Amino acid sequence: AARDAGIPIHVVGLGSDTRPTNVRVVDIEVPERVYPGDRFTLTGLIQSFGLAGRAADVELRSIAGTNGNWPGAADEKRRIRLPADGEVLPIKFELTPEEPGTRSYQVRITMPEPDQDEKDNMRVASVQVVDRKTKVLLFAGGPSRDFQFLRNMLFRDRDTSVDVLLQTGQPGISQ
Repeated sequence: AARDAGIPIHVVGLGSDTRPTNVRVVDIEVPERVYPGDRFTLTGLIQSFGLAGRAADVELRSIAGTNGNWPGAADEKRRIRLPADGEVLPIKFELTPEEPGTRSYQVRITMPEPDQDEKDNMRVASVQVVDRKTKVLLFAGGPSRDFQFLRNMLFRDRDTSVDVLLQTGQPGISQ
């Protein structure tokens, strides 16, 4: 449109041609739901530019709920070496929640050297710790071997409550 109107455009480049040094927590991978006493893995994904091979500290903090009042001390702290520019380094933490409810986890990375953007040095993720049974309604045309196997497996699972409906069942039978 500018060319058709005869308007000249002058482009002026400003700034550096190198990417600024930065380290960041790209994401946190956690399951949405876990049961009390079940162990799960929280993975923090770390990426850096211009800081390859340098040391950094990764901290994990946790709180009950989602209010964001993080404790001063970290639950766990690790010293890592930063990966090559643009590569993602997974940092795994093994956790076992004991109390039901929502639990929030914060992964924070700190550098002794200057970081151009400190706003991306932390991420938060929440996990629901549930203490209830999974409810299953099992429909089947008749008592086939597959049905019997699945029904028995579900009845034996302590975290599952099963209701059964056989379509060929006579009225009044216990299902």
